[in-house]
Amino acid sequence: MSSSLAGTVLSHLSSRGGHPALTWYGADGGRLELSGYVVANWITKTTNLLVDEFSADDGTTVAIDLPAHWRTLCWVLSSWHVGAQVVLGPDAAGQSIDIVATSRPELWQRADAEVLAVALPALARRFPDPLPAGVIDAGPAVMGCSDVLGWVPQPVAQQTALTLHDADVTYGELPHWLEARASSALNTAAIAERRVIIVCTATEVTPSLLGTLVGCWLGGAAAIVVEPGAAAAADLSRLTSNEYADQVITLE
Repeated sequence: MSSSLAGTVLSHLSSRGGHPALTWYGADGGRLELSGYVVANWITKTTNLLVDEFSADDGTTVAIDLPAHWRTLCWVLSSWHVGAQVVLGPDAAGQSIDIVATSRPELWQRADAEVLAVALPALARRFPDPLPAGVIDAGPAVMGCSDVLGWVPQPVAQQTALTLHDADVTYGELPHWLEARASSALNTAAIAERRVIIVCTATEVTPSLLGTLVGCWLGGAAAIVVEPGAAAAADLSRLTSNEYADQVITLE
């Protein structure tokens, strides 16, 4: 087992096999259920892409310009798996960036970086719009990578794992930092094999979403994430019943 946080999360997801690990309710009204094996496979493939194609390691900065979405979480965990510095969305302004994962490739045409266009619709395999010159379609690039995790560099404790507008979080600090940002309603010691609904109130990936989701997976629970647009239209009591959920957490 990898000693890194992302490696540990990957091991927990893999151990779930065909059992659900992540169910995502999108603002478009769609529902997508992913098993532990499938989520682990996406993280594995994306990690292999970062290492094999871009030689990503602890000296690499990855900007993730994506909304709250299951693919975004895979990109964050894959970047952490290789020890890269993750910069989320707006916090990328003014940063020296090596790799960009974005749903808005037209905004990054002049970036001195490798730009990957990430499709957001459900299980879309290709970006739906014409791409600017030099931009890589992330779908085929990820899917073309091995299902078996190759060599990955180990994160360095002193290196930055996450850059926010007001702080940098190192790899040494990351596990406790995420635990502290998880919802106080999440009892990781008592959620094994439970189903937890996480209601998002922000359209972007927040520290509380990252912390709560990682806490669910490390605690052995399945997460059911509801985007803000979907949350506004959802009948949570009915959703809780339909999903056989044990707990509902609304993120601040």
